[in-house]
Amino acid sequence: RMSSRAAPRSSPPTTSDFRGWLMKQKKTAALKGWDRRWCELRGSVLSYYERDDSSVPCRVVCIHGGSVRDAEGVGRQAIEVKTPKDTWANSYVFASDAGGDLGAWKDALAAACLLPEGPVTPHAAGEAPRLVALVNGKSGGKQGEALIKAIGKHLGPDNVWDITKKGNDG
Repeated sequence: RMSSRAAPRSSPPTTSDFRGWLMKQKKTAALKGWDRRWCELRGSVLSYYERDDSSVPCRVVCIHGGSVRDAEGVGRQAIEVKTPKDTWANSYVFASDAGGDLGAWKDALAAACLLPEGPVTPHAAGEAPRLVALVNGKSGGKQGEALIKAIGKHLGPDNVWDITKKGNDG
């Protein structure tokens, strides 16, 4: 079941805070199935988790500057969230969980796209530190560079630091 306009785990609600269960379409080209995900919207940041009691999100996405529209050709009523600033995917497709209110999610996500860009963190202030990866970019030659790129897609490039370079611009 999906709840609507519920307060997030430990911060006061704002006009865009929203959470509940949604079905997220898999990105795999060969398998366009659906995964049930617990989703939380805080400001202009959408996080989704495997379970509602998970402490680490599967993904954290800044939707500032994005857009929301009805998804086409997915075999069910769904919405597509365009994410021009996301390094992992340029869009995500969600459908309602059984009995869920997809229209309320669509409205909340569309409003969040217009909010100022906030920090991309799934946690409210004081809950947990930002996730940062310290990587040895020289390890494995080209594999080190590929590792930095892959981790950067998940955590964001500003959260991956190459310890072999001076400063945090690695």
